[in-house]
Amino acid sequence: SGLQAHTGNYGRIYNYNMSVPDPIVTDNPTNAAMARGTTPNPTSQPIIRTISFNETLTDSQSTATEHGITAGAEVTVKSEAGLIFAKVGFEVKVSFQYNYTTTNTYTTETSRSWTDSLQITVPPGYVTEHTFIVQTGPYSKNVVLEADIAGHGWFNYSAPGYTGTGIVNITQVLYDNKVPGVTPYPDNFYARFRGSGKLEGKMGLQSFVNLVERPLLGRAGQVREY
Repeated sequence: SGLQAHTGNYGRIYNYNMSVPDPIVTDNPTNAAMARGTTPNPTSQPIIRTISFNETLTDSQSTATEHGITAGAEVTVKSEAGLIFAKVGFEVKVSFQYNYTTTNTYTTETSRSWTDSLQITVPPGYVTEHTFIVQTGPYSKNVVLEADIAGHGWFNYSAPGYTGTGIVNITQVLYDNKVPGVTPYPDNFYARFRGSGKLEGKMGLQSFVNLVERPLLGRAGQVREY
């Protein structure tokens, strides 16, 4: 008797779901000085001035499939998740994509404009230094990649006096091939796949203007920051 290799495979992957089990980011944000300027006031009267900023910062992101599943064609799925930057109390939506069937790494860069405008009053005999700052949050998270698998394969078998063709369900094929991350459903004709990926990047969170008042050279006074 004998058993030949499968001669056909009719399967599909569906019900995709990607999630970030731990959405809390505990890394410290960093502050980037995007623009600087000064407004001196050598007069005896206060100076009122409006300062404006418009700067561009690039957000970057990379996604990598660490444990996927082999299929007849590439399967790429897009999704989004909310990340909570604990140090500043912000929740931000991030979009990402993964390829379930390869170890592809996707890298994206997105430019965003950051603007601010405010009115300042410079006291007599002082200079105001103004710095436009954009706060950036780095993140590195594990992602769970899930999907349902269904289908069957054909095989040929032979024994003394007869030959035949049989059908094997998808879970049996996966079990025989020792595919990790696969849990069969009770009927054994469907299975749930659980893989993993990595999500890393940095993104702008908020902007603000830092103001410092200093007495002009040769003038008396205190340094104030606000």
